[in-house]
Amino acid sequence: MHTYGVWRASVIACTLATGVDTFLDVQSPVRLILALCFLLLCPGMALVGLLRIDDTAVRVTLSLALSVTVDASVATIALYAHAWSSPLIFTVLAGITLGIVALETAVYLRGAQRAHGLQPNSLTPWHNKAR
Repeated sequence: MHTYGVWRASVIACTLATGVDTFLDVQSPVRLILALCFLLLCPGMALVGLLRIDDTAVRVTLSLALSVTVDASVATIALYAHAWSSPLIFTVLAGITLGIVALETAVYLRGAQRAHGLQPNSLTPWHNKAR
């Protein structure tokens, strides 16, 4: 599996695990670990994935900085909107994170189609071979 695929899969897995833990209201030490992992890495990892940086140390450093920035921005907006709710804030952060991962995947697939000589607007590989 390509390195970027591993990063995307880890972001999706951590986001989903944190969501299940948050909405089932599980009270365990695992919840703290999952929440910290999600809040400190996932939003930034999704954003850094769009930059195609190969150096792991740079990716992790940028992920931490961007994650804290995105988290603080969402929390500030919720505070000023008088809508402070942990599940709501998590839902917004998860939506942003998974949306960016979906965008990154679409960009990757479009590049892969071009690399194989397929037209980017075709939905299936055999669609171009019939013409």
